[in-house]
Amino acid sequence: MTSLLLGAATTGNSLFDSWFDNFWLALIAKTIVVMLFFLIVPLVVGYIEHKVLAHMQARLGPMEAGMFHGWAQLVADGVKFVQKEDVVPEAADRGVFSLAPAVAMIPYIIILVVLPFSPTLFALNLDVGIFFVMAMSSVSTTEEIAEEANKRGFMFVTTHVNDPLPAAVALKVLEVIKRDQLIDHSQLLSSRLLKGLQNLMQKHQCIGDVRGRGLLLGLEFVAYEGQLANEITSKVTNTALDLGMSANITGAYSAGTMRLAPPITCTEDEIDFGLDVLDRAITRTTEMARRG
Repeated sequence: MTSLLLGAATTGNSLFDSWFDNFWLALIAKTIVVMLFFLIVPLVVGYIEHKVLAHMQARLGPMEAGMFHGWAQLVADGVKFVQKEDVVPEAADRGVFSLAPAVAMIPYIIILVVLPFSPTLFALNLDVGIFFVMAMSSVSTTEEIAEEANKRGFMFVTTHVNDPLPAAVALKVLEVIKRDQLIDHSQLLSSRLLKGLQNLMQKHQCIGDVRGRGLLLGLEFVAYEGQLANEITSKVTNTALDLGMSANITGAYSAGTMRLAPPITCTEDEIDFGLDVLDRAITRTTEMARRG
């Protein structure tokens, strides 16, 4: 294993070997490239994922961090991750539990060593590269551990299925929903929100339909004073955000439908505030449309 990590190729030479006569300089160059790939590519993919999905779903959140097109979203995500609480299950071994992320990530970094980026751009040329990848990315255990896991009814399916923390959180959420009678509360809020939106539809000609179920309601806009429905929706959304309310938009660039999904823990006053903001945002938008 040591010789593999040092970059001793079995066949051929990489571009780095042709650049550097000194073995250690070549090793340092290979290490830097592998680590840069490991650190930068996930950031680029994450950034693209944020922006592409934000455009597909017309989400405002990923576009707000930073002055231009939400460029600082990844920075905001990093700050959020640093502030997350480090929760260790009571019955877990703290050292092993804390070491688990490194155990999962180190094999991934090592796998990058044998991945060729071109016929000459690679860190290590292995004839058994695919088998090396399979070996490093696999997880194995002893018969004793497997038997003990079987006795305790443990069966691994996916990462979070067997995670006790989300299971405990889910049980607590169900407990709170029952304790605080949030189902009945959501029905009360739904009726209040639906009635308020229907009143807005009677007041504003640019609203074509109000539909939905429970606290997931849609406010569909129609063309008004020469402006398309999606244009009105976007302007109402931006104005409402300036007034203090963020609404999740679905189809803002096609159908012009605003999706409203307030949490079941909000209050009647907050529903009324949202309706008031929508009323003012729509009024401003339609007045600007009439002025041309």
